[in-house]
Amino acid sequence: MIKSETRQCNHQKSGKFVWGAHVNKSGRNKYSHVKSQMPHRRGLVSVLAIFFIILFSVLAISISSVTNTNLMMADNHAKVAQAQAASESGLAYARCLLHNYIHETKPHTFQQSLSASEMTGLFTGLASYAALMLDGSAAIDNARVAGLTSFRENGLTGQQFSIPVIQMGASQESQFSLQFRQYTHDLESIEVKSTGGANTIQRRVQLNYSIVKGTPGLFDFALFAREDLLFNNGVTLDGFNFEADDPPLQAGTNGINSGSIDLRNSASILGDVVVGVGGDPDIAIQLSNGANITGETSVMQEEWEPPLVQVPHALSTRGSSGVLNNTTTINANGKYDSIDLGNRETVRIEGEVELYITGDINLGNAAAIEIAPNAKLTLFLGGNLVLSNGAELNNLTQEVENFMILGLDTCENVILKNSATTYASIYTPNADVDFRNSADAYGAVVSKSFRQHNSAGFHYDADLRESSPVGVSASISLLCDGNSFMEL
Repeated sequence: MIKSETRQCNHQKSGKFVWGAHVNKSGRNKYSHVKSQMPHRRGLVSVLAIFFIILFSVLAISISSVTNTNLMMADNHAKVAQAQAASESGLAYARCLLHNYIHETKPHTFQQSLSASEMTGLFTGLASYAALMLDGSAAIDNARVAGLTSFRENGLTGQQFSIPVIQMGASQESQFSLQFRQYTHDLESIEVKSTGGANTIQRRVQLNYSIVKGTPGLFDFALFAREDLLFNNGVTLDGFNFEADDPPLQAGTNGINSGSIDLRNSASILGDVVVGVGGDPDIAIQLSNGANITGETSVMQEEWEPPLVQVPHALSTRGSSGVLNNTTTINANGKYDSIDLGNRETVRIEGEVELYITGDINLGNAAAIEIAPNAKLTLFLGGNLVLSNGAELNNLTQEVENFMILGLDTCENVILKNSATTYASIYTPNADVDFRNSADAYGAVVSKSFRQHNSAGFHYDADLRESSPVGVSASISLLCDGNSFMEL
């Protein structure tokens, strides 16, 4: 105990008192080795710090690189989408151009099927129309539509034209160009390719259009009178051969004056009725003495002008065989000045026949034009048709489409006084048609005006909606083949 106190006093004397220090027997501090190890530990911490700095720097660079890559990929995807949208916009532009061309030029044909010259002519006209609409315009930056040229590719030949780059949007970051082709081996089709671009990225799509002959729609109406229509004495208009999803029977007129459609004495129309553009059905349609219309009445959105009738070239240019004025049988196409049959005389038609009568047809009492079973007659009429009492249009096939009367502009009167059932479709848009028969009539009528007086039925054959007779102009149109869309 005395020695320990002596050491403490010695420390105090030196003025270096170390609180809590422990001195061993040799007089040295037993923790003095800790000071000698501290520099080594400081070096290890520095190394670790540098390591983590490098590690986090590498991670930061990697994340930045990945971010930049993602941004570039997103930008590329956006450009691809832009280019795809531009190419599809090109197809929409082409569709609008084709629609306007057909709507404004209204190409038509009198042929049963389209000829090669008609189809190539339509494509040539389209190229000219595109140039007329676009050459030098701001849409194509004052450039010009590439004119019609021939091409040969992969063994295929044809003609083509193209529309140069059309910029899209305010910033004009995307654009499209168009190429139109018609192949020699497939004149019925027009191929449209649209190339869309956004910066250096391009996408190309293709769509085909078919050149088709439209149905002339001669008999979409059961009865159509350009000016006025009169039903009297219990006449009923109805129809047959309707499918479940067919539109209802329809009668109509371009007239808008009071009484343009006049139904009297219990006459009725079992279907819809339309009046001319700008008309009022309540004024244009007059119903009296129990007459009625079972369907809707409405106003036409666009005036219907019946298509033209033109005699086929082979008939119009051949020599006339004179006048048919006695009983005879006809089994071949022919041209005649007139038909003038006396009492009880008959012209019998056998086979499929086309006749062009440049003048009038007059049938005396009990005379007849008779269509044999399995026969068909298309009658082009340049003059008037008058059937006296008891005369007949005797269609033994009882098929309306087997007897069609097509009146030229010079046909002005059709008068039927017969008491026999009639199966015929009458297309005489410049004639006044007067039915005085007391027997039923089956078919359809297009005329300048129409009158049916006696208590008989008029029965519309809905199958006539699909008829497309030779000699009546039909529209030529372009039908988009949606199944042909492809990405190239």
